[in-house]
Amino acid sequence: MNASDILTYDEACEIREKKYYYEDGKLKINDNIIIPQDGFQEKVLSSPADIQIIGGSRGAGKSACLLLEGLRTEDHPRANSIIIRREKGDLKGGLVKDSETYYSDFGSYGSSEMSWKFRDGKGGELKFEQISDEGKADQRFRGRAIPYIGIDEVNQISEETFWFLMTSNRNVYGLPNRIIGTCNPDIDSWVYHMVKWYLNEDGSVNKDRDSIIRYFYKYGKSINEIIWGNSKEDVYNKAKFYIDKYFSEEHSESISKLDLIKSFQFIYGNVYDNKILITNDPRYIGNVANNGEEAVTRELLGVWRKFEDEEELITAKMMSEVFDNIQQTDGRGGRWITVDVAMEGGDKFIIWVWDDWHIIDLIMLQNVSGYDVLDQIVKIARRYKIPNNRITYDAIGMGAFLGSKYKNRGFIPNSIAFTSSGSPKNKDTFYDLNAEITNDFIIKLQDKEISIAEDVLNRVITIKDPSGKITSQKTVAEHLQLERKAIRWLKEGGMVKGKYRLIPKKEMRKIIGGSPDFIDAMKMRIYASNKPQFSNTLRYLY
Repeated sequence: MNASDILTYDEACEIREKKYYYEDGKLKINDNIIIPQDGFQEKVLSSPADIQIIGGSRGAGKSACLLLEGLRTEDHPRANSIIIRREKGDLKGGLVKDSETYYSDFGSYGSSEMSWKFRDGKGGELKFEQISDEGKADQRFRGRAIPYIGIDEVNQISEETFWFLMTSNRNVYGLPNRIIGTCNPDIDSWVYHMVKWYLNEDGSVNKDRDSIIRYFYKYGKSINEIIWGNSKEDVYNKAKFYIDKYFSEEHSESISKLDLIKSFQFIYGNVYDNKILITNDPRYIGNVANNGEEAVTRELLGVWRKFEDEEELITAKMMSEVFDNIQQTDGRGGRWITVDVAMEGGDKFIIWVWDDWHIIDLIMLQNVSGYDVLDQIVKIARRYKIPNNRITYDAIGMGAFLGSKYKNRGFIPNSIAFTSSGSPKNKDTFYDLNAEITNDFIIKLQDKEISIAEDVLNRVITIKDPSGKITSQKTVAEHLQLERKAIRWLKEGGMVKGKYRLIPKKEMRKIIGGSPDFIDAMKMRIYASNKPQFSNTLRYLY
């Protein structure tokens, strides 16, 4: 029987009876038989959905699904499949090694290319690809026709990269086009917005909705610009305005408007469905469970819920409510600029543009010169007609060159210099100005008195290391949700000599892998509103 042959349910049950058998009262497994396990794996591999997100508990057999799907077209000479993971090391230590169990009887593996060629090169090919440098995804995958794309830990790649990969999910040989992404619960990921319909309010999987196929049409760039429905006809009726605009009637004999609509499915996997794992490693569940309640809830029960670190001052819920907040401006607060200055290195040069307490624009640059810093600030100030006395910048470190100890001098005269180590108003409570301003900023977030334009939140920001290599591509919303985790008081109540103080930057870097530059620039808006403004003249250096 070829790997691509379709079995009836009775045939599958008959084969499974040979794969799993009891000997001396113990369950044994015949490794010579390759077939999906009943339950989760069978659901995944028998589904007709165009796109699947498969997730739930650890050990459910998600990676095996990716590999088994790769066998579906092993005998087709034109079949071209890929399985992706963000980091190459994770591929080699996991999927590549496991693939030998599934593929060794069907083909040969080339380690230099990280690819399997089936049937002595006369069948299909499956290649393992890393995608850590997402900035090169366009040049690597554009023009390629790939009927099957498997993505391990799909939440680790950006939303933008995922949708781009979908443009390569095509072929001219009549093969089914499929994308399968594995994912453990990750409420901070864009994937959460794709699967939340399948979840209860507490983040657990809704059993009545699990595995239901839904349909969608994506009319914009963002995940928020998707129209969902229970059928293709349902989606078309809702998205008619967009679909009719792009559909060409002259080709209606070969393609219908409904073909523009994609099917989607989320399937929950439970570790207890994975008989092979439980039989061969009965201690696995205990190993995960001993990591505490959070590990049990998220990694064994598959609950999509945020467990707040008690040391985090800004919760995910607080930040999400700001994202969903109505515009916080009454038209009288005026426009402002807040700047966190960085030049060479891994830190980010950030400019937030505010209309009262509503953020309307963002500039992010890396590895820039002092001239570039000044030039960008002046350009933004001119564009939005913001006077110097409404420009606030970080005056410690790189930003010091912008100002002067005299208010009407420096490169940006009359601008507001924020010195984080300065003296706070409430000297009995806070160690320095940075702690006080951060506390006031958090209260502002709690009271939902800050808002951010949707197009700014959905903007994809590319981060590079000093060598120019892309290290991440996340939306502004994702960056803020990451950075908030680094905003913490020092331990032992956060008190230093009886006063509150933030953890040092080196500790923040350990938590989030970098400096919280977006939030640092944002909280300066608190300081700016408390400072006297020396001049209302719209004055620029040049």
